[in-house]
Amino acid sequence: MKSISTSLRRASAAAALGLAAAAAHATPVVWQLDNVKFTDGASATGSFTFDADTLSYSAWSIQTTNGMFAGQTYDTSTSSTYSALNSAHHFFINLLNNSRYLTFDLVGDLTNAGGAVAIRTPAGNSARDGSFECLNCAP
Repeated sequence: MKSISTSLRRASAAAALGLAAAAAHATPVVWQLDNVKFTDGASATGSFTFDADTLSYSAWSIQTTNGMFAGQTYDTSTSSTYSALNSAHHFFINLLNNSRYLTFDLVGDLTNAGGAVAIRTPAGNSARDGSFECLNCAP
């Protein structure tokens, strides 16, 4: 989907096993992006920490590569994060200047036990569903 002021690049089916974390006995858990690709050929790598007890995200550092958009680093110095409805399966990472964001819609909940959780890919071309990166969008 592309318009005058908004551009999306969607996560592709290659992101089927998008997040992985080693089993942990203590919280919070560090989750690593694994094989996250966008439909334009760009990719996302990095990690974030999630505490399922408090539903809080921290210590994120995610990099996207060039594709439809120039590559971008999302980290604690350049962006903020929040979850949709205090959710363990849907969250946003928004640049501090509000010009760009990543949204992750997960198939299952992140837990303090770690494991692997798939990233939901967009179902259609017209809706902002699934996981994607957005340029000049309001979250």
